Amino acid sequence: MSVDAQRFMELTAYINMLWSAPFQMCISLYLLWMVLGPSIFAGVGVMVLMIPFNALIAKKMRAYQVRLPPLLNHVQTLSQLISFLLYSDWL
Repeated sequence: MSVDAQRFMELTAYINMLWSAPFQMCISLYLLWMVLGPSIFAGVGVMVLMIPFNALIAKKMRAYQVRLPPLLNHVQTLSQLISFLLYSDWL
């Protein structure tokens, strides 16, 4: 139940971003245009070209997250072993 409530709270923030993010982008591009002129298109172009690269990195991160839980079990076991050795004066 608390997980559903937490997801609902996160959803309200994301719904707010649906209208505020494009609005902020338009305002910031306008202000940059006032300061820099047409050279802002170079920065916008780089940002647009980085979208596929960002998607590739996100896809790889999802693949690593699937493999992460078994690794965490090994880390936890190793941590317990080290703490046992330290507290039992074997080291």
